Amino acid sequence: MPTPLAIAVDFGGTKVEAALVDSDGRLVEGSRHRRPTGRTATIPELEASVGGVVRDAIASLPDGAELVGLGIGCAGPIDRIRGLVSPSTFRTGATTRCATTSRASSRMPASASL
Repeated sequence: MPTPLAIAVDFGGTKVEAALVDSDGRLVEGSRHRRPTGRTATIPELEASVGGVVRDAIASLPDGAELVGLGIGCAGPIDRIRGLVSPSTFRTGATTRCATTSRASSRMPASASL
């Protein structure tokens, strides 16, 4: 039976991080990746950073493991229906498709939890 792992994404005002975590919330060694965000980042730059860390974390998926979900934390409103986040640390109107970008970058099946 494969080991179930999820991707944890921390989307903040200075950086975005992603890592693989097990069912007890422990980080999988070597799976943590970080890219910059910042107040002046454009929406395409933010989405590139989010997608990049998600892809990097997936590249760390160990043999015998299965990706079963993805969670996103953000200091600001999260619209789960539309897959949007609006980090409160960014300029007004900086809304990004963090969830959509993360799912697309992870190539997770629609049945996987988000």
